[in-house]
Amino acid sequence: GSMGHMCNAHTAEFLAENYHPGISHILLCHLSAENNTPEHVLQTLYDTFSNKGVQIHTNTVVKALPRGSRSEVFILSGEHL
Repeated sequence: GSMGHMCNAHTAEFLAENYHPGISHILLCHLSAENNTPEHVLQTLYDTFSNKGVQIHTNTVVKALPRGSRSEVFILSGEHL
């Protein structure tokens, strides 16, 4: 949107259309403090993937990162980086 945020539905649609099992992490961050929650963004993602028949591979980490505090450290490596 105009404030730098994508709505949950657009983000979930983009991810569902571009997801493949080689994606190791889906990290959802920069959530609006006024209009969103980690639970809501995750539910939208899972609902959209389900509606499109896209299954998230068991090796893909899906997390909504916390607002206002540090998240855990993620080590991202591989031939695609």
